[in-house]
Amino acid sequence: MNTSLLLTGGQVITMDPGRPVAEAVLIEDGRCVFVGSAVDAQQKRRPSTGVVELGGKVLLPGFIDTHIHFMSTGLSRLGPRLQDCTSVADVLSVLLRESARQPHIVRASGLDPDALAERRPPTREEIDEVIPDKLVYMAQRDGHSVVVNSLTLTYLDLPVDTLGIIRDPGTGLPTGLLRAEARRMAGQKLTLVDDQTRLQAMRIVSEECLRVGITTVHALEGHWARGDRDVQVLMEVGDKIPVKTVVYYQTRDVDRVLQLGLPRIGGCLLVDGSVASHTAALSAPYADELETSGVLYFSDQELEDFVLRAHAAGLQISMHAIGDRAIDQLLRAYERAVKVQPRSDHRHRIEHYSLATPEQIHRSARLGLCVAVQTALLGYRNQERTFLRRLGETRLRQMYRLRDIVDAGVTLVGGSDSYIGPLNPLLSMHGAVNHTVSAQSLTPYEALRGFTIDAAYAAFEETAKGSITPGKAADLVVLDANPLEVAPDLIKDIPVVATLVDGVVRSGRL
Repeated sequence: MNTSLLLTGGQVITMDPGRPVAEAVLIEDGRCVFVGSAVDAQQKRRPSTGVVELGGKVLLPGFIDTHIHFMSTGLSRLGPRLQDCTSVADVLSVLLRESARQPHIVRASGLDPDALAERRPPTREEIDEVIPDKLVYMAQRDGHSVVVNSLTLTYLDLPVDTLGIIRDPGTGLPTGLLRAEARRMAGQKLTLVDDQTRLQAMRIVSEECLRVGITTVHALEGHWARGDRDVQVLMEVGDKIPVKTVVYYQTRDVDRVLQLGLPRIGGCLLVDGSVASHTAALSAPYADELETSGVLYFSDQELEDFVLRAHAAGLQISMHAIGDRAIDQLLRAYERAVKVQPRSDHRHRIEHYSLATPEQIHRSARLGLCVAVQTALLGYRNQERTFLRRLGETRLRQMYRLRDIVDAGVTLVGGSDSYIGPLNPLLSMHGAVNHTVSAQSLTPYEALRGFTIDAAYAAFEETAKGSITPGKAADLVVLDANPLEVAPDLIKDIPVVATLVDGVVRSGRL
C-alpha cells in the first residue's frame, strides 16, 4: 500500500480559515503534510508518491456524523424495514414473510403509523391473526414507541401501572402499543444479540457510512440491556473497522464510564421522548392529544444530581431533549453544575434541540454548549405531516431555529439520528440550507461546518480532524460537485465519488 499520495487537479475546500481553498493535498502515512498550490505540491512529493488527478472534482474533509445509533443502525439493516408500508395490511405482510425466517421472535423497524392509510399502527389482535405463536417486536420510526402482539405482552409481564402501556379507551385492554417506560422495559428483554451479530452489524453500517462520505461517527451506544456489551465490543474492535468512532455511552453510571476510560457520558440519554410518540415534553399540550404534553424521564433533582456528578468528574455530558420543557429542565441542570463547579470548555451537548425557544438559545450560548440537530427530515412530507398534526402550524414553524442558533454563537453540529433518520450528510446539509422556514436557513458553508470542523470540535477532536490542514488525519471525501456553488436545491443530489480514511480509499474509486 502506497503511504504517500498526492491529490491534485481539483477544487480543495479545506474548512481551514487560514487557507480556505487549495489546489493540491500531499498525504504521508495517513496525514496531510502539505496543502497548497499544485506546483509546490509536485516539488515536495517523493519519487514514490502516487499521484491522483481529480479531474475538477471537489475534495473536502471527511464528513463527521455527530449523532448516530451505530450498532442499532447496523442491526436494523439485518431485519425488515417498514418505512415503505402504506397500510396495516402491508405491515402484516412484511411481518408474515419475516416470520417464515425466524423461529422464535420477529423483529422489524421503521414503522411510521402516520404514513399508513389507517393512520395508526397495527393492533395486537391484528398481529395475532397472522403471528399468534411467536414474539413480535416492531419499533416505530422515531424509536420511542414499539408495537407487540399478545404473546409478547404475556412474555413481558409488565406491571399493570407501567407508564406507557397504551390501552383501548373502550375496553381498557392494551392495544399492543408501548411508549415511555413500557417501551424501555420491552427493549431490555427483546433486543439482546450475540457478538457475531454485533460485528456483522458494524461492518454493514461502516460500509454504508463510507458510501456517503462519513469518516467519523459519534456512536451513541448503550441504554438497552445489551448496551454495556455494545459499548465494550465497539471499544475493542473500533480500530479494526474502517470508520472512526467516538463512543458516547448512554448510561447514568458515571463510575462505569470512568472505569472504561471514556471522557464523555450520555449521547441520546433521554430527558424526554419524541414528538411522533407524544412523549417529547412540551410547555403546552399536543394539538392532537390535548390530554398530554409529553413526558420528562427525570425529576428536576435526579437530573441536577446526575449532571453535577458527571460535570464534577470532568466528563463531557450529552443528553437528548426535544421539547421546550425538556430543554429548559436540562439547561437548568447545566447552569447549576457550572455554577457549583466552574469549569471552562466543558462542551456539554444537547441532542436534537428541536423546539428550543429564543430565550433558551441565548442561555445555551452563555453556557458554551454544543447542540446536535438532525435536519435531513426537514421537508420530508410524511414527517412534516406528523409534526403538523402533533404540534399545529405555529409550533411547527418554530422547530429547528438554525439561523437563531448560529447567530447567537452556539456551536451547531449535524447528525443523522440513524437508524431513525437517513444516513446521508448531504441530505442533512440540504435540509439546513433549504429550511421549510426560509428565515431559519443556513448558508451552505455553515451547513458544511456542522459536518466537518464544528463536528470535530463537538468531540474535542478539532486538532486532529475536521479540516484539510497539515498535520491532521487525511480523512477526506471527493464529491462530483461543489456544495458551496451548486443551486441550493441540488445539494442532496451531489454524488459521492470516493471516501478516504487516513489517506486510504475505503469507498469508491479515484
